[in-house]
Amino acid sequence: MLNAEPTDAREIFAVEVQRTAKRLRSMSLDKLSQGNRVADTRKVVGNIAQYGLARIGQSQHDVPGLTPAALADQLVVVARLLNDVESDSDLTAFSESLRTLRATL
Repeated sequence: MLNAEPTDAREIFAVEVQRTAKRLRSMSLDKLSQGNRVADTRKVVGNIAQYGLARIGQSQHDVPGLTPAALADQLVVVARLLNDVESDSDLTAFSESLRTLRATL
């Protein structure tokens, strides 16, 4: 049985998070540190975190700038803040930002 691509916005977002995390984990730290890769990843992670915190009624604060080796795990953790987001359009927008990020890595 073939695995079908997800069609639900929540499932698509979860897949995009996993694909992006896998890509980050597969890169050497030297390659990840080239250009704007770390900054771009931190920006996407920060945007997801800020949105998620707002959705659960928490005050917004800066996302810690962890080492590049921790970016994949940080993405997975902050993405959990969006588990209960009801807006498909918001999840779709974050999925697209993850696809765009992955294309630049």
